[in-house]
Amino acid sequence: MLKRTIGVGFLVVLLVGAVWGEPLPRGAGPQEPPDTTRPDDPGSLPRMVGHARSQEEWEAWRLVEQAESPSERAELAGRFIESYPQSGLVPNAHHAVAQHLYQVGDVDNFTAHAENAVAELPMAVDLLSQLAFIYAERGRADLAIDRASRALENVESVPVPPGVGPEAWIGQVFQLKAEANYALGRAHLSKITRSEDREEDPNLQKAIQFLEAALRYDPRHDYACFRLGYAERNANDAGGALSAYAKAAALGGVAAGPAQQQLDEVLAIVKQAMPDSEWAGKSSEELVAEAGLKIQQEVARVRAEQEREVELLRQRQLSEPQPSLPSPAVPGSPGR
Repeated sequence: MLKRTIGVGFLVVLLVGAVWGEPLPRGAGPQEPPDTTRPDDPGSLPRMVGHARSQEEWEAWRLVEQAESPSERAELAGRFIESYPQSGLVPNAHHAVAQHLYQVGDVDNFTAHAENAVAELPMAVDLLSQLAFIYAERGRADLAIDRASRALENVESVPVPPGVGPEAWIGQVFQLKAEANYALGRAHLSKITRSEDREEDPNLQKAIQFLEAALRYDPRHDYACFRLGYAERNANDAGGALSAYAKAAALGGVAAGPAQQQLDEVLAIVKQAMPDSEWAGKSSEELVAEAGLKIQQEVARVRAEQEREVELLRQRQLSEPQPSLPSPAVPGSPGR
């Protein structure tokens, strides 16, 4: 369930900006550095998220940044949290640990570290989206809606990390929007009533809206296809259900088997109840084949949209002045 991931660029932006005596990138932390005239006792310095309070802290954090693998980074970040619990870099360390735990599927420990990170890092939209996915799948709808909504609200404000090209960045943004919208749709599905008139439940309509949005950003999101099929079936939209289930089956992912079963079941009902409909005259194999072609068309559309976004991003980057950061201060020296 945890194999759907956001790219590493969102982790990079939380790592590269954490500095000794320098501000984080726009939106990721305080815009002004603390006083760089350091007293002998770093404990007397105010805690600022994204800043070390001593040279020792900064050197320990540099080891986290320079780690060669996610597992090594997570181990060093865990040590950092234990050694410097009052550091302003602790939220960044929680972020590094959380991302590794998500990759290895340690859901409970991931959730603990991720929540510690997002409490102070509103731009950690990758963690917010991943938390939303987990909460949605576990039936914690309100938490899922909150985390996914925060991710979508903040994603446009996240600065492009150094070393991440426009194509990779826009691809990550699209994927995050797909995941966050999926989580919102899944969460609202869990809130629908079981009454006879549930097709009028506003949560069902919201679920369809958000699942369709997820597929606009990622047409190959098999979870979204499968859940959309379920939502459309509950809304008594046979055509919508058949289309969504056929797409999930065509994608051949984790949801393909259950989707094929649901497709066959709904198609049998349609053939019996609506024998003159266009759906009744087709086999499930034909529906899956048609769905595969539609997915290809949607993928081409998304690629074209991404290309336009990449070009706009390049133009913005060329027009924006590049800031020059001050040199790191040394404890005890006057600030520059």
